[in-house]
Amino acid sequence: MGSVGGWLWCRTRLVPFLRTAPMRCFCLAASLLLLPGLASAAPAASGGSVPPGFVPAGNELEVVEDPRTGREVRFLTSGEHTDATFYATQNTWSTDGRYVFFESDRPGPESGSGGHERDWQLMAADVGSGELYHIAPIPFLPGRGTGALEFHANLHPDLEVLYIVDLSGTRIYTHRLETGVTELVRTLPEGTIAKMPPSFSADGGQVALAVAWPRPGGADETHNGWEYAVQVLDILDGDGRLGEPRTVATQVGLKKTADSPGATISHQQFNPTDNTLLAYKVAEDLYTVRSDGSELEHRYGYTGPGWRGHQSWSADGTRMNFIDNGDIGFYLLADRSTGFYQRDMEPEAWHQDGNEGPLMVYDHRDADSDWDQHDNRTGSIAVLHKQSGRTATLCETVFSKKHPRHPHPQFSPNGREVAFNRSHEERCRVAVVAAPEPGELAD
Repeated sequence: MGSVGGWLWCRTRLVPFLRTAPMRCFCLAASLLLLPGLASAAPAASGGSVPPGFVPAGNELEVVEDPRTGREVRFLTSGEHTDATFYATQNTWSTDGRYVFFESDRPGPESGSGGHERDWQLMAADVGSGELYHIAPIPFLPGRGTGALEFHANLHPDLEVLYIVDLSGTRIYTHRLETGVTELVRTLPEGTIAKMPPSFSADGGQVALAVAWPRPGGADETHNGWEYAVQVLDILDGDGRLGEPRTVATQVGLKKTADSPGATISHQQFNPTDNTLLAYKVAEDLYTVRSDGSELEHRYGYTGPGWRGHQSWSADGTRMNFIDNGDIGFYLLADRSTGFYQRDMEPEAWHQDGNEGPLMVYDHRDADSDWDQHDNRTGSIAVLHKQSGRTATLCETVFSKKHPRHPHPQFSPNGREVAFNRSHEERCRVAVVAAPEPGELAD
């Protein structure tokens, strides 16, 4: 069996078997016996060995008491730079919960000596100790412009590989945490620009991108007339190398205006339990499609009044959670009905992230904080108990109108902590706050 074939066999046959709880426990115990040093290579708490390729970048930890709740908030970055976690639907935590990965506009160790001065940086913060590390540059490609994406990276949890899309949206890199090696694995076709960070299929074998390219004679500088698409690339081996992209859905783009939500593809996400099912949005409508381009379905349309968006899958893959005019709701795939966890939320919710447990974390903006009058608007990070509907505020935060300075709260893998962003003047800080025990909010 060749190396690629062996890896695919492990991914499609062995990995699902190992994911059963008894086998995980057995294999973990066996691995610790057979591979000395493995436990210290991936510690569950700070203070152990640091992954290769992590370059120390100082310590900016500030622990404060939140003015609204009295809870401890750990600010991992100082606010002197624009530091932001990955997008809310991506994996910003390391699988062991030790590190929060984030993107930064601060200069990297390579700047001025082989790196470009306009490169961004992919970084990590040790949540326990506050130590910061440079991981890899998010490269700037001269002559191709910047700002194609506002978020660039995602962690593949099975391969322990960080996928990075460069600032121009045209090249995809991998960074293997095990080896510290960063590698260019795919250059997109000429003229194609990635518009969202990558999403991974449940079995770890495919990557989905939202991309765009200009239509001949039909596109302008505002992206009106551009062709938007969902593209899928196969992961070819355990190093994360990618195959050729295949287009599974398209949409002619229209720029968002005050009178129209526009028509662009975004928020492409693989279902967390169905290996071939994808969801994506066009403006405020939801679509699903298979990764081979079959079974394209328009799941729901939305005409307002107001706004619906920030869709994300539930952990069991049965519904799509979303924000609807400040309410947190969900769409059930099975019967096409729509229901809400809680209605008429005050103040209004904006983003949300669920996990396999009973809690959902979300951010909301203060009702008396005028979004149109200033860039930084106050709000809070809060949790919602999915069954009881009870909520609890964790801490204060500050929004910006612009990405990446949105809070984007995200649970740690064990659900005990929440990473989020706090806008700070023209910059942004990364912070962590503890989540409550679910029993505190149960009926």
